[in-house]
Amino acid sequence: RASLGAAAAAALLAADEQEAGRRLEELTRAGLLTHVRGSRYRLHDLVRGFALARLLDEEEPAERAAAHERLLTNYAELANAVIRMVDGKMSTRAGQFGAHGFGSLDSALRWLDDESSFITSALRHSEGVDQSTVLNLLGALCDYCLLRGDLYRLGEISELTRSVDQGLLERSVQWRTGIAARQLGELDKARTTLSSVVGLYQEAHNDAGAALALCSLGITLHHQGNLTEAAARLGEALELQASDAQAEDRAWTLHALAAVERDRGNLARALTLLDTALTLHREGESLHGEAWTRFQLGQVRLRTGEVAAAEEALST
Repeated sequence: RASLGAAAAAALLAADEQEAGRRLEELTRAGLLTHVRGSRYRLHDLVRGFALARLLDEEEPAERAAAHERLLTNYAELANAVIRMVDGKMSTRAGQFGAHGFGSLDSALRWLDDESSFITSALRHSEGVDQSTVLNLLGALCDYCLLRGDLYRLGEISELTRSVDQGLLERSVQWRTGIAARQLGELDKARTTLSSVVGLYQEAHNDAGAALALCSLGITLHHQGNLTEAAARLGEALELQASDAQAEDRAWTLHALAAVERDRGNLARALTLLDTALTLHREGESLHGEAWTRFQLGQVRLRTGEVAAAEEALST
């Protein structure tokens, strides 16, 4: 029951959004589409079947493949732009994507809410599409699922990547699956999954990916109460995140380590780590990261008895 927007139609038609919008309105007036809301439309089931048959009969395979690649490329750019507005300049998408005309974070997230079903459907037919495009789109969709708590769709994506057996894609999704297991409270499963992902990234000599997985593993160990090992894994992640390109990744690891140090009673060190993390999150334009850092800062201030400072951090 996925609906289609003007941006997707434009990508399929190799036209601009204004032209695509006119075409969608014409098809709606002809009774071939149903207007859902705003600029979104849905094909009737009979029309969908007829259109697919005509497509297979009348369009060259190369033209169909090119249209599908344009669609996935467009979705990858837009979806990553949305997630970048939340998470900032992570190494997974730093410097790649502009705002693409979204007027606000709320409007950007609403767009992704509307498109997520259609994106998942489009990804099921990604054979022959440039794998970096597919990886970018999968990564953004997985991060969206974690942000919205849509763990069912994340499971669907995990099954999809296993079926195509692409190592880089599977590692990327498996990392998010480990995070999802932690969110569900399945800490042993999360630890096992993330430990495996760390090994897979290390085997592939992907230090940035290994560091992100180590950070997630460290957070999971913290949730299990294993503070010593959590600090060790987070320290390993930091060693791999020294480059300027990984500054935002490093910020997430720093505030995760600060939470561990807080629970170990090292409050001064926790404050130092959080101060650095906050600076990096601001520079990396990560609203999500800055919010988590302020939350951790409030927790530390409560431990030091600075109630007013804690309230300020938690309410910012």
